[in-house]
Amino acid sequence: MSKHVRISVQLIMGGLAALCLTLWLVAGLAAASPLPSGSLGMVAPKDLLLAPTLPPSPMVLRLPLIFKEHSLMGRMMITEVMPIAAISGGEWVELYNPGPDPALLYGHELTDEDGNVYAFPRALPKVLPGEFVVVQFDGLGSSSDDYDFSDNLAVLHSPPGVVDVFEDSGDQCGLYLGSGRTMHTVVDFVAWGDVPGEDDDVAELAGLWIDDSFTGPAEAAPGGIAFGEGGSVGLYPGYDCDAPACWQVYQRAEVSPGEANVAPASLLVSPPDGIVSLDSQIGFGWFTVPGAGYYTLQVDDDSAFASPTINVQVIEPHYFSPPLASGTYYWRVRAAMGEGTDGWSGVRSFTIIDLSAESVGRIGLMQVVTKDLGIAAIQQHKDT
Repeated sequence: MSKHVRISVQLIMGGLAALCLTLWLVAGLAAASPLPSGSLGMVAPKDLLLAPTLPPSPMVLRLPLIFKEHSLMGRMMITEVMPIAAISGGEWVELYNPGPDPALLYGHELTDEDGNVYAFPRALPKVLPGEFVVVQFDGLGSSSDDYDFSDNLAVLHSPPGVVDVFEDSGDQCGLYLGSGRTMHTVVDFVAWGDVPGEDDDVAELAGLWIDDSFTGPAEAAPGGIAFGEGGSVGLYPGYDCDAPACWQVYQRAEVSPGEANVAPASLLVSPPDGIVSLDSQIGFGWFTVPGAGYYTLQVDDDSAFASPTINVQVIEPHYFSPPLASGTYYWRVRAAMGEGTDGWSGVRSFTIIDLSAESVGRIGLMQVVTKDLGIAAIQQHKDT
């Protein structure tokens, strides 16, 4: 047999061997890891690593691993959780598909630390990039589900009895493919309020969380902030990372189920609202907003801030004012985020009273008023 004929036969045999290997892997994976009919599924890395291999052939034929009804899917992210229900409605979890591929949630589960489970229904269509899914733990059942993504959002409801699943003091939420709780099935994870349970070990192994860490305390430590009833913990806009520092506390007026998270308004710290100060210079302080390029502070004697007395931009979250005249003032802050800004913070007020001799005389406080109470002095004796 000529040299050229041997090379041609070798190439053909190598290609056939690679094709047989690919088909054998497909059959083995489909049998070992059956998924719900009509669903998309993620192939666990361990299944590929454990598959037998053949000796390398002279030619490698690479075929796309696209299986019937089992093609690779896009990843869903947990982007916001409202763990303490407001007066109306239940707790909820928001998920988002960042793209670029569609995602199918059927076959996935949401869980908390205590093992409460919500299984996504078969009827939920594929989630396209940029679309949201909100799961409300209100016990209304699947008959109340809204699968219409025309508004970019599907709203699902937990089964009867599956309500108030998150602990007010702190909990966790995990998204898993199937009922297993391993590093190969965890898709996303977040913990808040307190050190999470053992599930965060699985999330850490998958590179989705930092061990024994949490975000958003439900009870504020001195100098800290906490979410309250109707508030949430949410992934900071523009962030796609798996660490507590990427999550923020949102107050009740800032939550956004089914919509992109906004930068939370700066939370004011000092001076306290309504304080009366005898010092004409005021130190202002507020919480840091991650990613802020700078802050704008406005101080005005008009609550509408028509013509601010102070209108400054500062890098750090604090500012010491020049002397201010007596009167009542209002102040607010907002952060600049990249090319835009977040919303203004809430508004606080403070009052300055000038007690200098000239000012006191001007406001008529120099009069000395005395009154005889008619009480006789009593000599005091010290015991020895």
